[in-house]
Amino acid sequence: MDFFEERLSTLLSGHSVSDLTKAYQELSRRYHQPNYKPGFQSALEVKAYAAARMPATIAAITRTLSGLPNDFSPRKILDLGAGTGAGSLASLNFFPNLESLTLVEQDYAALQVAKRLLEDESKTTFVFHHQNLKEFSLTETVDLILLSYVLNELSETAQQAILKKLLASQSRFILILMPGTPVCYTQLMKLRTFAIEMGYFITAPCPHQLSCPLELIEGDWCHFSVRLPRTRRHQQFKEASLNFEDEKYCYLLLSKDAPAEKGSRIIKKPIHRSGHSLLDVCDEEGQAKRLTITRKDKDLYKSIIKTEWGNKFKPL
Repeated sequence: MDFFEERLSTLLSGHSVSDLTKAYQELSRRYHQPNYKPGFQSALEVKAYAAARMPATIAAITRTLSGLPNDFSPRKILDLGAGTGAGSLASLNFFPNLESLTLVEQDYAALQVAKRLLEDESKTTFVFHHQNLKEFSLTETVDLILLSYVLNELSETAQQAILKKLLASQSRFILILMPGTPVCYTQLMKLRTFAIEMGYFITAPCPHQLSCPLELIEGDWCHFSVRLPRTRRHQQFKEASLNFEDEKYCYLLLSKDAPAEKGSRIIKKPIHRSGHSLLDVCDEEGQAKRLTITRKDKDLYKSIIKTEWGNKFKPL
């Protein structure tokens, strides 16, 4: 995360922690109001948001990018609803040889922050569109389209209209990332069905193209978590006592081509006990099941000690 912290320090230069904290608290207060409408009311709010939220969103996006094939080396990425540039920054760090990155964002102040955070990257060509996501026309095929923490702010009709437009572009991959809530999971399941009906495949997290088995389990839903360290400044903005943060998210990685790699997905945090471990997985047959791995399995038991929630699982 050092690549981001350096740029963030420059962005926040001249603003006190106290002023940034107050600005973020006001933004957070509005966010939790029943009639909340997305948007910032000052340049300071945008910077406070970047300081408080971007570390977690970058961590989640980076984790989901790891679901792409190992040999995938994109030339062009489109970041839709780019906000302050979390998806673009994560992509630049993940794909250092990226040639072109286009950002589309309707909030002008947020787009300006994204420009400042990206401006030191000279190897990549940037295109910035100050435009509403619903009005943006995709006129070319790109390697990867990012929709991080944005579709969940739109109606179901708007979500499907946007996705239909993107699927029609025949771009190779589309990554949709949302908060890890039951509501967002439900939204993603509808988009998942729509994408499959349109001829696309699910590369991750699902190891199959069948119905999600967790839809049949009341009170359960497919989501994941990534843990990131908090800097002292981050703790101050969040008024947090812990020096780490767990970001819960759910996502879909759509592919124009059928995924080549097989394997189950670990869909809950592994439980490690004395002499055995419990893994909850979703397998290639579309079944959610719990596996018990004991010391008798030797090499397999050793291999899963460091495995994480969200990883693929393939028995040795």
